[in-house]
Amino acid sequence: MMPLRTCMVWVMVATSSRCVHATRTSKVFLLPEEQRDHLEPLLTAMHTLGIKEFDDRHADSWDAAAHTNEFDVVWSYEYPEWDMLGPLPPHTKVNHLPGNYALVTKGHVYTNQLRLQHLYGKDHFDFIPQQFRLPDERSQFVAAFEASTNAAAAAVAVRQPPSATAADDPNYGRRWLIKNQNHRGVHFFSGLNHLDKYMSSNDMVAQCIEPLLISGHKFDIGLYVTISSIDPLRVYIYHNALLRMCKLKYPKDLDDSADVESYVVDDYLPPWEMPDLKEYYKAIPSEDREGTSHFAVLKMYLDSINMDSSRFQQDIYGAVAKLVAGNRGHFVRTEAQFRAANHQPHGHFFEMYRFDFVVDDSGKPWLLEVNQSPNLAPKHFATGTDAKMKRNIVHDLLTLVGIQSPHEASLPNTIFQV
Repeated sequence: MMPLRTCMVWVMVATSSRCVHATRTSKVFLLPEEQRDHLEPLLTAMHTLGIKEFDDRHADSWDAAAHTNEFDVVWSYEYPEWDMLGPLPPHTKVNHLPGNYALVTKGHVYTNQLRLQHLYGKDHFDFIPQQFRLPDERSQFVAAFEASTNAAAAAVAVRQPPSATAADDPNYGRRWLIKNQNHRGVHFFSGLNHLDKYMSSNDMVAQCIEPLLISGHKFDIGLYVTISSIDPLRVYIYHNALLRMCKLKYPKDLDDSADVESYVVDDYLPPWEMPDLKEYYKAIPSEDREGTSHFAVLKMYLDSINMDSSRFQQDIYGAVAKLVAGNRGHFVRTEAQFRAANHQPHGHFFEMYRFDFVVDDSGKPWLLEVNQSPNLAPKHFATGTDAKMKRNIVHDLLTLVGIQSPHEASLPNTIFQV
C-alpha cells in the first residue's frame, strides 16, 4: 500500500484479563463465510503469513464469533453481525468500520459532498456527478439540467472532445440517467419533456458523464483504499489499480437502444488488449507477476493525448483523501456509539474499499461509487490475469494492519514499522 502519510502502528499491551490466553503463539482468523470462491487471494495471503483459520464446526458462520479470545482478526465479506461478536481483546481486529454506510451508500456519499461543498467550497468538492431524488427535488434538478445544457452548448462551441466528436452527438453534455429505485436498470433522457412519467416513482436522476474513450471503449478505474485507523486517521492507496474496459465500443449517440455492454462495466476486456495501450505494457499481468501498473499505463496514455497526468493523479487521490477526511468526525462518533452500545472498549477496526471512477473527456476523474468488500476473485483472460495483483493487495493489507497473536500482543513496547 502507498501511504498518503507516513505512519507507524503501535500495538497495545495485553491486559491481565486475557493473560490466560497470552501463551497462544499462533495467529488465527475467523472467516464467517460459507461461499469462499471469491476469497482465494485472502486465503492465500493468510496462509503465506502463517495465519491459521479458527478450527470450529461453526467457523464458517457468525455462531463462532463469540469466541473472541480464540482468534485475532475477523474478516467478513458482508457487514458484520455485531451483536454476535463477543468482547474484543485489545489486539483483535475487525475488517469493517462501524458506520461505513457514509462511504458506501450512494445517497449518503452525495449528501456528504454537498455538506462539504457548503463548508469548504464547491471547487474543492466537485468530484461526484450531480444527482436528485424525484419528485421531491424536481425544482433543483430542472435548474441543474438547464445549467448543464447551457454549459454543454458552450463547450461544443469552443472545443472538440478528444475521444468523440461532439458535433456528431446531438445530446452531448445533455444526458441524464434515471436510476430505478428497485435496481431495474437505467434510462437515458435529454429533455425535460420526458420527466413527468417519473414524478411518482421516487427514482434517482443523475448526471451522465461524457467519458474519455480508449480505442473507442469507455472504461473505469478502481483504486484500492485502506483505512487502517480513524483516530489518528491513516489512509493508504495501493499503487496499482483495476482498469476495466467495456466489452463493446461506445456509441456515438448514447440512448436506451444502446447495448448495455457499451457503457456499463460488468463483464469487461483487459486493458492490455486495447490497441492504444499495448505499447505501454512492458509486462503483462500473470499468475506470477503483477505486470506493468495499470495506473501508470493510464497516466502514460493521458500524456500521449496531451492531458495532464500529474493533475489527474492529484485529482483522483485528492478525491479519496477529501471524502475520507471529510467523514472522519462521523466515524469517530459512530465508533464511540458502537463501543458504548455493544460494550466493546477494545478491538481495532480497519477496512479496505474500492473507489470506482470514470474519467470524462477532459481528463477529470468522477467518483461513481465506493465498494465495501471489493471482489477479490481473480479475473482470468486468455492473455493474462490480475490474480497476482489481488493477492499482493491482500498480503500488503494484512501486513499493514499487523495481525498479532496474544503472545505477541502481550510483549511490551512492540512496534511494527509499515
